[in-house]
Amino acid sequence: MTENHPIEQKQLFVSMFQEIFTLLSKLHRISEDLLVAAESDITHSCWTILSIIHCEPEPLTVPQIAQLRSTSRQAVQRQICLLLENGYIEAVENPQNKRSPLYKVTAVGAAYYQDVRAKVYGQWLADVAKIVGVEQAEQFLASIRMLDEALNIVSAKKNQQN
Repeated sequence: MTENHPIEQKQLFVSMFQEIFTLLSKLHRISEDLLVAAESDITHSCWTILSIIHCEPEPLTVPQIAQLRSTSRQAVQRQICLLLENGYIEAVENPQNKRSPLYKVTAVGAAYYQDVRAKVYGQWLADVAKIVGVEQAEQFLASIRMLDEALNIVSAKKNQQN
């Protein structure tokens, strides 16, 4: 759309964000269903936190995880407690802040992560990949990253104004 059509452009972006929200809800529901079907002992929310901790090269604090997930520290802390109870993560001392421990995946958690990822998501991802294709997935990933960067720029500008 061009600048001559601001209403059409605005509606395009509103529609785009509505589709993204719908897709995120669908992905959450599918993930929850896959975990339930596999008789997993954690929820999608726990899985998300475990995935973040597993994939980061260094241990993370609750505030860092919350920032990566764009959610509250309280929401992350609830999942952290469940993951600790299951032995999938452990708290380690944070030399920079004694009151905010770092969390890292245990050997049990790493094995669990790999097992769930293969059993629960393996075939599902293969099926989606077969339909979407590599080229489309690469284009979509580039678009997501571009949108993320735009949102970061807009947020930074808004924070500077406040």
